[in-house]
Amino acid sequence: MPAEERMDQLLVNHEKSAVTKEQLLDNVRLGNADLQQGRLFFLFLQIIGVSMLNIKSLLFASSALLAGLAFTACGDENTYVTESGSISVLESGKKLSKQACDSTNVGEMLFVTDSAMAYLCDGKGWASLKGEKGDPGAAGTDDKNGDDGSKGDDGSKGDDGSSCTAAKVTKKDRTGYELTCGDAVVDTLWNGEKGETGNNGSNCTAKQIKKDERIGYELSCDNAVVDTLWNGVDGKDGAGCTIVDDFSGVVLIICGKDDSSDTTKVIKAMCGATPYDPEKKFCDTRDYQVYKIVEICDKSKENCQTWMAENLNYGDSAAMPNLKGATWCGGGENNTKNEGDCSIYGRLYTWAAAINKSEDECGNDHDCSNKNEGTQGVCPNGWHLPSNDEWNTLFTAVGGYSTAGTALKTQTGWNSQDGVPAGTDAYGFSALPAGGRIDDGYFNHEGSYALFWSSTESGSDEAYYMYSNFSSEDAYLFNYKKYYGFSVRCVKD
Repeated sequence: MPAEERMDQLLVNHEKSAVTKEQLLDNVRLGNADLQQGRLFFLFLQIIGVSMLNIKSLLFASSALLAGLAFTACGDENTYVTESGSISVLESGKKLSKQACDSTNVGEMLFVTDSAMAYLCDGKGWASLKGEKGDPGAAGTDDKNGDDGSKGDDGSKGDDGSSCTAAKVTKKDRTGYELTCGDAVVDTLWNGEKGETGNNGSNCTAKQIKKDERIGYELSCDNAVVDTLWNGVDGKDGAGCTIVDDFSGVVLIICGKDDSSDTTKVIKAMCGATPYDPEKKFCDTRDYQVYKIVEICDKSKENCQTWMAENLNYGDSAAMPNLKGATWCGGGENNTKNEGDCSIYGRLYTWAAAINKSEDECGNDHDCSNKNEGTQGVCPNGWHLPSNDEWNTLFTAVGGYSTAGTALKTQTGWNSQDGVPAGTDAYGFSALPAGGRIDDGYFNHEGSYALFWSSTESGSDEAYYMYSNFSSEDAYLFNYKKYYGFSVRCVKD
């Protein structure tokens, strides 16, 4: 609490005092307080924070202060205090250490305003006049907090540890170390004794020997043979191997000669139960038939086509209902209704069946408006029935229309004509003279004509086909009745 507030409270309790609040503050600031009335000194101590209960102990402890004050009795109730020095005022406690305090100003008092504390010079330094700390308050009785526990006694100091040493000792040809801790020997550690001498090892030698043209080494230990190590025998010369490709998907690796040969069969791929070479043949997975294929390019090698090199032989009308009653084996006997050999010539198809349409939709007298250009038709997936443009591309690649017949025909199986060269099959297309079938069920032109449908329609009654015969070197595109039965060659998409 500030000094002025404390002064106000004390003045109420000391109304009989002849010293006013203003006079006391002036005397505190100037250090000239009238100390002739003893109560004024006690009043000042209360202002600076010293309780009335501790004044006695304060005066008793401050012998330097009592030495400077003289109390006299004049027969009346007033106590007079003789002034021993002035009370100085210091604004900041930080400056206290710079204030002189020695034998010349013992008993001088100093009041510090920023902390409201009073100090007394005892000749050695400034001693604080702050009251002692009061006794602790009694424990609460509201059942909220219990009494503080008493502090336990300090533990006793442990004994000092023993110092240990190790000294080398000898006893009956034995050496070791004796361990002493304090004044007592606690253990002796003896060095280990030398072990017994081991048995002598065996003496072994190796000697070269020969037996039945074999050379080796005999190992003996202590005059006893323990093992024989023979040199390896030279291996037989390896047999040469020959690789034979039957071009049907099977490769034979034959190593050795005659009866001692060893043959390994390598199958490139399987179409059902039939091996085949995927680079040279195609597997129609609808019925697992294998077809030869060939790539034919023009001279620039920029325009290439992959063709089947055999006539299509697919006739499953259950899987493709449009084939029912519209396909037959090619190569039928001329001027008869006897079908030919499907395994050689493949099958013949009406134009509607070739594009996989019903006769009522695209057969004779039904115009399909050329909607089937390049259609898959009866061909397997990835292949389609060639259009007129694709046939013309083929003719150009093999040298043109005028010689395309000779270049595309097989070398055998054709009728001959004087002055007309046989087919060369120069590109592997292998066109066969399967002939055709007319609407009355008769077959004709077996051995003379190769006839292949185009996907290009010519009108409601006709469609285009590729034509080549035994009596000329050329190949052309013609249009004919849709109900005729011609061969099909598929071209890859």
